Amino acid sequence: MNDTLIYANGIDALTGEPLLPPLPVEVVAAKAQDRPITPAALEELRQRLRVVQGAGTTRGIMAGFDANDLAEAGWGVIFAADR
Repeated sequence: MNDTLIYANGIDALTGEPLLPPLPVEVVAAKAQDRPITPAALEELRQRLRVVQGAGTTRGIMAGFDANDLAEAGWGVIFAADR
C-alpha cells in the first residue's frame, strides 16, 4: 500500500484534533470511484482509528480560558491569499 495520506480539512473545536484521521490515498480514491475497500485497507483504517481513539490527548485550550472568547482562547482563522 502507498504511504501517501490524505488529510481532510477541519479541526474539532472541542479537542483540537482533526475531524477525520488521515486516510491512505488508495482508500480515498476507491471511495471517490465507488469501488469497494479491500480487507487490508479496511483493517488499516481500523488500526488508525484505534490509535486515534486510544491516544487520550487533546489540543484544546488550557484550563481557565473561555473557549467562546477567541481573544482569550487564542483561536484564529487562517485564510488563503487571493490570487
